Amino acid sequence: WRMGALETYFTYERWSRPRPALHVNISSLPVTTLPELPANSFNHLTAVHLSGLDDLRTPMEQIRRFIAAFPQSTTLQLDNCNLAEMPFAPQQRPGLQHLSLQNNPLTTTDVTGLAALRSLNLRGTHLEQVPTGIETLEQLNSLNLRNTRITTLPQALLEREALLFDINVEGAPLSPTSETALAAARAQVERSRGLPADSLKRMSDGAQGPFPHAESIASAAGRVLLWLPLPAA
Repeated sequence: WRMGALETYFTYERWSRPRPALHVNISSLPVTTLPELPANSFNHLTAVHLSGLDDLRTPMEQIRRFIAAFPQSTTLQLDNCNLAEMPFAPQQRPGLQHLSLQNNPLTTTDVTGLAALRSLNLRGTHLEQVPTGIETLEQLNSLNLRNTRITTLPQALLEREALLFDINVEGAPLSPTSETALAAARAQVERSRGLPADSLKRMSDGAQGPFPHAESIASAAGRVLLWLPLPAA
């Protein structure tokens, strides 16, 4: 029933919080070019959402120039934009907290230097290994690797309790060694938190809602568990 209480909270509370108002959103428009904006011209905007811009003639160059107008954005959602690589250098975005590159044909990614990053969505990319430098992201608490081609998870990621609440590898061809290591790491957290077996996998695989999440699963779970009595010994 503790698991049921957590799932109820995630369904009705976690996804219902208001989203940031200072954002720009261009999604699923049949455009071939993006507006030419001066670099650093929109310092007050905190989020940029571009999605489904498959008709852009030169997506990498256009998106690189476009997002340069929003240097202070803490959220970049660049889904389904036919990007073969990240359209910015990590050192250009030290304050970036949430990055989504879902369903882009990425084969390699370097996140070294994105020290503030909390959530990273790489679902449906062509990555065969986790991004370079991901072990250094101490604030990372949400990682979506669903339907990638990744086979191995670094041990450093499996030692982070907060990340184990929200690491989605469904559909990724993990090696038996990595699958076993992930299951063991999750089980250790479940035992220490008094959670049912496989509850971390269920929470991570079942996580839905807009990107980024208003609150990490680990944070929400911790607060809910404080309200619930410990299971009987």
